[in-house]
Amino acid sequence: MDFRIDFYCVNIMGSIRKNNEDNFYALGRYRRQDETDNDIAIKGSFSSSDNQILAVYDGMGGENCGEVASLMAACGTEKYCGNVFDSVVTLNDLCSSLNNEIFDYANSNNLGCVGTTAALLLFSDKIYACNLGDSRVYKISNNFIDQISMDHSMPAPKRRKAPLTQFLGLSEDEIQLSPFITQGEYNVGDKYLICSDGITDLIDESEILKIITVNSSIETATDMLVSLAIQRGGIDNITIIMCDIR
Repeated sequence: MDFRIDFYCVNIMGSIRKNNEDNFYALGRYRRQDETDNDIAIKGSFSSSDNQILAVYDGMGGENCGEVASLMAACGTEKYCGNVFDSVVTLNDLCSSLNNEIFDYANSNNLGCVGTTAALLLFSDKIYACNLGDSRVYKISNNFIDQISMDHSMPAPKRRKAPLTQFLGLSEDEIQLSPFITQGEYNVGDKYLICSDGITDLIDESEILKIITVNSSIETATDMLVSLAIQRGGIDNITIIMCDIR
């Protein structure tokens, strides 16, 4: 059976940030270099047989390095969409390719530790979730929210962000790249949420669930989540993709 996936994506700069290190990938669209000051909101649909990837990338590394890493990840995602023969292999290959590209760029430019988180959904014969870092993927079904990604982070120091143990841009001579991958079945009416920590650091899961279940429109629910994060300080950049299985 073929399913239709409707999605809505928002990417905006946080209230106190000077640059937007977040990026995304959705049907060939991502934040380009000449869109650094733009807030982006797009929507679209595709079929489960199209083997498409939706992704959120949250760059890190200071100055402009983080946004370069997330842009490189977004640009490199498209070539892995479409012809998918083994979804798990595809996601592992994608993560390995992006990791090497970002690490080589940082190494050749003497930039030190530069990288980006990754949170992806691949829609193929099943739905495959993949992540590195602390950007998250949630499934919302039957009035229940389930984080289907796994945070790769150490315990947080007092009043500081928890250091990440996995991200794109690792030196695999020091740490093996180990993306978390899981799979699920299609169920009409289920919703999926991919987001950077600009959402999850400020809004807890019960609030996310309530907003999504009260609003049948993924556009309305997404806009409400973004507005709430901004209302609570908007301390980080915000990227969110919400999907509806039809």
